[in-house]
Amino acid sequence: MKKHDKVKFSLIIQFTWIIFISFLISMLIVLFATAIMRWAGIDFRAFNTILILVFGFAVSLILGTLFAVLFFKRTVNLADDLKMALKRISKGDYSVRLENTSDNKDGILYDVIENFNKMVEELDSVTILRNDFISNFSHEFKTPIVSIKGYAELIKNGKNLTEEQKQEYLQVIIDESRRLSNLASSTLLMSKLDSQTSLTETSVFSVNEQLKQCVLVLDNEFKAKNLEVKIKLGKMRVDASVDMLQQVWINLLTNAIKYTPENGIIRITSTELEKEYIVSISDNGMGMNEETLKHIFDKYYQGDNSHSTSGNGLGLSIAKRIVELSGGKIEASSTEGKGTTFSVRLPKLKEDYFPARP
Repeated sequence: MKKHDKVKFSLIIQFTWIIFISFLISMLIVLFATAIMRWAGIDFRAFNTILILVFGFAVSLILGTLFAVLFFKRTVNLADDLKMALKRISKGDYSVRLENTSDNKDGILYDVIENFNKMVEELDSVTILRNDFISNFSHEFKTPIVSIKGYAELIKNGKNLTEEQKQEYLQVIIDESRRLSNLASSTLLMSKLDSQTSLTETSVFSVNEQLKQCVLVLDNEFKAKNLEVKIKLGKMRVDASVDMLQQVWINLLTNAIKYTPENGIIRITSTELEKEYIVSISDNGMGMNEETLKHIFDKYYQGDNSHSTSGNGLGLSIAKRIVELSGGKIEASSTEGKGTTFSVRLPKLKEDYFPARP
């Protein structure tokens, strides 16, 4: 029996029990009154039968009301608590919680309180993420603009600057302009992907070959930190957008390079299942805590709150959206001090399906 049906059945039983108890007590009162009348020598047969029935009904009504008030006292109190809590929520206070004192975990009151508390927790979480999003978005756009303005003013007003200093400041302006341009491009791409339900211009191609090409594209970045890349890939054919999926691998590999220490190792492996491939990109970097891991795919989110590492917080969000539009799924697992693994699941071509292996 489903939980909802159990709750309905429980309410029916409780209402039936109240009616039965009220009727039973009413009959006992009538019998007791009859016994008293007999003891006092009063002929109760002289009373109108209708009067007796009215008396019994009145007693039943009073008792039933009394039982109902006692039974639903908690419900009324809960309604008052909900009213006050909703008033606080409407004013932006998401710290409110209702105390669940019900012993019956299958009861409707218990469910109402639990679901209310869960709802408030979700609203609180969404509000925090929204505030973080605005803060990070503002920071990412403001920082390069401030740098460009500052160094431009130094060049304009710096009469005693050497040619070397001017070139250094100009390079900063160029780098920050490029960063701002990349951020704008990433924001536009993210907006475009969010509005799409599927990717266009797809074709069948080899993922393993594409991954090897991406490693070659980033060869200078690997060499700059003396990173070792270990590749173990099987043959993988998918029907997807070549350019978009390449963006996924570039973003994931760039992220791995960024957080892997010098002389570290990055592993790229694949697993073939019955109806999908799993591509894993692992590093032996600093890893992430649970809070960072929870929000790692959120837009503009950066686990490094100091923003000491380069990036705009959109790379992983873009990768996730592209994978989803390709019919796949992306997951992250991490251990602090040991490293992080991103696993991308991509659907196989139907003709490449094979029976599941034991």
